[in-house]
Amino acid sequence: MANVTIKNLIFDLGNVIIDLDFAASENLLKEIVNISFLNPGKEDLEVFLDFECGQIPEAMFLNHFLKKSRGKAQAIDFIKAWTAMLAYIPHERLLMLQSLRDQFKVLILSNTNETHIRWVDQYLDENYQIAGLSSVVDFAFYSHDLKSRKPQREIYQKMLDLAQIDPVESIFFDDYYDNIIAAEEMGIHGFHVSPQDEIIDLVPKALALYS
Repeated sequence: MANVTIKNLIFDLGNVIIDLDFAASENLLKEIVNISFLNPGKEDLEVFLDFECGQIPEAMFLNHFLKKSRGKAQAIDFIKAWTAMLAYIPHERLLMLQSLRDQFKVLILSNTNETHIRWVDQYLDENYQIAGLSSVVDFAFYSHDLKSRKPQREIYQKMLDLAQIDPVESIFFDDYYDNIIAAEEMGIHGFHVSPQDEIIDLVPKALALYS
């Protein structure tokens, strides 16, 4: 491995910084609107992806699924089900992000949506008195803001341009291999986070690999 100077650390959110429980949302969504998040139909999948890419507003997203409840669910019920997958955010991971900023530019690159990020920011405020996720990193890039999602090449290029970083000086941590491969095709060093891994332990290993 050729020596490089790593200046930028880029983190996915789900199952990297935030512990996810997809089954929690799956069960609640089936109960209140009889839809599957894990295996959605074509129309529902398009709505999920459009919302994640910022192509439709939250109100349209909610209305699409609330119609399927036939009056059995209100917006607050659907939001509770939709955010149930956001299980836990360990404080030590947030402290890690903050401490890494002493030596590196720290970024988030996540496929997400405005409902989930609002929940995350409220969670951080209520549990850790942290003023939102963007306050613990240098840049937080979300698919719904950049109008693109991983592993599309466009979202990586937008991140590089907006943050003004060099891909070869960057390591990207993600739990999906397709996202890692796409990042590496852009010249970014990728590091896969498997289900049994703890990101706090992986960062030093990744830095040692590229030092």
